[in-house]
This record gives sequence, structure tokens and C-alpha cells, in this order.
Amino acid sequence: MEWTQPGWLYLILPLSAAWLALSLYSRHKRRQAAEAFVSREMRSRILPTESSPRFWTKMLLREAALVFCLVALAGPRYGIQEEQIIPRGSDLYVLIDVSRSMLAEDVPPSRLGRAKADVAALLNRLEGERVGLIAFAGQAVVKCPLTVDYDSFRRSLAELDPGSAPRGGTAIGDAIRKALEVFDAQAGRDQAILLITDGDDQQSYPLDAAAVAAERQVAIFAVGLGDADQGARIPQSGDARSFMEYKGEQVWSKLDGSLLEQIALKTSGVYVPAGTRAYDLGELYIDHLQGRRGETEQSRTRIRRAERFQIPLALGLLALLMDLFTSRFSRPSLRPVSLELPGVSTRQRQRASRSATTPVSLPLLVACCLSVSIANAGEPKRAIAEGLTHYSAEEFDKAQDKFAAAREELEKTDSRQGAIAAFNEACAAHRRGETSHARESYLKAGLAHDKRLAAAAHYNLGTLSAEEARQLAGDQPAAVAPEKRQEILDQLKGAVASFRHSLDLQPDNPRARRDIELVRQWIRFYTDRWREIDREKRRRETNLLKFLEYVIEAQRTLRESVKHVGPNATANVFFEWKRLQQELQEEIPTVR
Repeated sequence: MEWTQPGWLYLILPLSAAWLALSLYSRHKRRQAAEAFVSREMRSRILPTESSPRFWTKMLLREAALVFCLVALAGPRYGIQEEQIIPRGSDLYVLIDVSRSMLAEDVPPSRLGRAKADVAALLNRLEGERVGLIAFAGQAVVKCPLTVDYDSFRRSLAELDPGSAPRGGTAIGDAIRKALEVFDAQAGRDQAILLITDGDDQQSYPLDAAAVAAERQVAIFAVGLGDADQGARIPQSGDARSFMEYKGEQVWSKLDGSLLEQIALKTSGVYVPAGTRAYDLGELYIDHLQGRRGETEQSRTRIRRAERFQIPLALGLLALLMDLFTSRFSRPSLRPVSLELPGVSTRQRQRASRSATTPVSLPLLVACCLSVSIANAGEPKRAIAEGLTHYSAEEFDKAQDKFAAAREELEKTDSRQGAIAAFNEACAAHRRGETSHARESYLKAGLAHDKRLAAAAHYNLGTLSAEEARQLAGDQPAAVAPEKRQEILDQLKGAVASFRHSLDLQPDNPRARRDIELVRQWIRFYTDRWREIDREKRRRETNLLKFLEYVIEAQRTLRESVKHVGPNATANVFFEWKRLQQELQEEIPTVR
């Protein structure tokens, strides 16, 4: 059994105790008022008689109604329910900024709260599109992969807060690159990104990331939240009355709409300057997302926990109805005045004054236990075992087929085991040299909830990128054609990123830390070697006068760049200028 809103369960004990105390206090005050109104001898003749059994019966009925209603609000889910889902339309990744600037309250209740509410409303308009969720601040994190299980997406959306991203700041470019990384590059469906932020980017090169998205025909729909003119102060975490300060002054955050507009236009998307006004994302869906090209797929069976809130809700209503028809007072017992009539015996008078009794029936609540049967997973386990046997025998093609068959079955029933099968399939494809298939399967395994499995997948993905770079470089990296150099560096940088991601998931992995430094040394070696080769070639092929003009122009350009340096320039920028200056100094002996 699981609960959609388990917080309601914590209210059962305090609310039940408060209701009991309030009922007993009310009963005590009623008795005090009755004693002040009439004497004890006349009370039974004027006021209705309160029955203790009836009082406690109504008390139990109201307590039961309260408990059952709270259980219904908690959303119990148990038992297996199968649904036939037909994915339609495009794939959509929702990128939500969870940096501290999104806590600003110029948009009620806050920018982040407004973004979550708008996306939740958008889900009600979707008609089978696969949707995923990425939270980003200084680093982007996939919170929900592409899925048609909108309930799972809603749970991930509800959990978003500034702690959803491991590093502070706002890196819009990294968020776009993360979405492109997890998108299927070979998919036959249109792909789109919904970016919701205040646009306060911090040197993550979002326009470069948007250019890559445009090359892959991924449209970006940007929604800007916040006041673009005055801005708003950023609250401290947990205290809405204190605000962030920098050098003794409060920090104000404004909407940067120009950046978001450039991102949208570069990818043939749409920019929505929501600002501080209300905006329905459903309009954006109807105008631009609905009816986009989708891949024809067969229906899928989705297994999920069945909603069972109806049972406690019905029991709560039944308890309230029984309380409504149960009186708090006993039936009045009228005792006639005994008159001494002639001819009437004492036995006859007693028979005439005999009173009847009325029994009180208590409700009986019966709890039923439901047993859940779990599907037998013997065939996928057998396929994995056979695949491991083939893998040990270096029969990687057969091993890959077994792992793929197991993955297809396990993805329907057990996502964790399915991720393990995807990892094994990636390893087999890796050994066979099918790099694209291996990369795709490693990325699937990298989305697993098991951090050790995800870390291993990203580590192998980095190894795969490093191997591709070494193959492109060959035995003589110095002889590589200039047009292949950037491709080699991109592969090596991708390897560093994968190793770093693996290290984030598993900090105690010394291999990832070692390989990061090793690949960085490769990058430094290749870059220095190619730069030296280009310099020697330039010296040989350029006459002295043109070479002198080149040195003068390079020095002039370097000086102009230094003049326009901003106050926030990083140490890497100064290091690069120093290196360029040293290279120019080394050219002076050649000119002489």
C-alpha cells in the first residue's frame, strides 16, 4: 500500500483527541447550564434525559467519520490496476528554474509556486504526449523521465523546491543541454522543451545550447516569470520576512525577457512574457503543441496502484449518517401521578405505571484484507542469466539479444530490473563496437533510481567517449587533420562530463576521479601539440612581412580584449590571455 498525501495521516491522533476533549467539555457545560436552570427534582420532568450509551455511541461514530475522511484524504492506493495507454503527439520536457530567485513573491504565491501550478494545469490538456521534468539551478537534474504516467509526473512536480538542484545559481544553458542529452536523438516524434524561468542566467551560454537544439529541430517554448521593471527581493530560505543581501544591500531579481526571446526565436519556438499576470499554458498547448507529429506506437499496458480512497470515504459518510439518525436523548418516560382511587389495587397501579425500555444498537465495522498477486518474472531472469553466460564466453551478440529481450519485459513490470538489463545490454553492445546503441542504453540505465547503477552507466559512457576520441586520434595524434580536431576534443570533454556525473552520484569512486584527470591531460596534450604544429606551419608558409603583420594584429586584438574585460571575468579568461601573450613573445625571435 502507498499513499498519495500521507501528511493527512499525521492529523488523525491530534484531531481525534481534540474532538474527544471538545465533546466532553461541551457535555460538561450543558450539564452546568441545566443545573443552573432547574432543580434536580424537576429536571427529569422538564428537560430530555441524556443517555450516556447514546452519547458515547455518537462520539464513536463521529470519531470514526473523522478518521475515515482523513484516510480518504491521504489517498490510499493498493492492488494492481492495468491501463491501456497509447502514446500520441510529441515529446515534451518541462524545464523549471528552482533557483532562489524563483522564491520572489512578485508573482503570487511565488514564481516557483506559480510555475508548478501552471504546469499542473497544463497536464489536464495533454492528450497522450510523453512529458518529462527537469529541475535546474546551477545544475540540471532529471526529476521525471519521459512518460505518459501523468500521476507520476505530478508527484515529481509537487516535490520541487530550491533543494531539488544540488548547486545554486541559474544555468539555463546546462538545463537545455541536459534535455537534449536525455532526448532520443533517433526518435520519430517531434520534440519540444518548455522552459519556465525568470531568465537570470549566469554564464551558462544558453544561446549556444539553443543553437544545438535548433540543429536537432527541438523547439523551445520559453515562459518568463517576474517583474521586468522593478523586480522583487529574494526571500531567505524558510523566512519570508528576511531577504538575501550582498555587500549590505538587498538583492533584487528582475525578469530578463530578452534572453528568453532570443532562445525561443533561435529554435523556432515561442516566448511568452507572462511577467506577473495570469497566463494559461493550455493556450500555448492548443496553439503550438497540440497536433505535432507523433510516432505511431502500439498501446502500452501501464500497471499502477489502484485508487482506493472511495472505501474510507464511503465508511466515513456511513458513520455520519448513522450519527445523524441516532438521538442523544432517551425516549421520555412519563410517570403518571398516582391517585388513590377507590376500587383500584396497588398491583393495578404498578401495572399502569410500568415503563418500556428502548435498546441502543451499536454499528459493527468490518475491515477486509486484500491480497495482491505479483506477476512471475521467471522468463526475464532466465534471459539475464543466459545473457551473462554468453557474455562470459565473449559471445556478445547473443548476450545482447538476451539482455534486450529481458529489458523489454522488465520495463513493463519492474523499472529497477529493467535498468539493470539496459546496462547489461549497453555493455554487450559496447564490446561489439555498436557505439550508438551502447550510448543509448547507457543513458537509459543512467536514469535509474539506484545511484550506484546510474554512476556505473555514466562511468562506462565516459569510457566510451574516451575510446572514440582515441580511435579518431589514432597512433599519431599530431598528424590528425585539422577538421577532426574539434570532434576529438568534443568527445574528450563529453567523457569528462560523464565521469564527473558518475562522481556526483558515487563520490567514493576513485576510478572516476582518476580518469577525469587523465582525460584532462589528454586534452591539454592534444591542444598544446596541435597549437605548436600550427605555429610551426604558419612560420614556414608565411613570408616575413605578413608574419610581422600577423603578430602586430594579434597584439592589438589582445589589448582590445583586455580593455573590455568585465568585473566578473573568471580566472580562466586571464590565464588564456597570459598564454596568448607568451606565444606572441616567443614569436619575436623569429621576426628578428
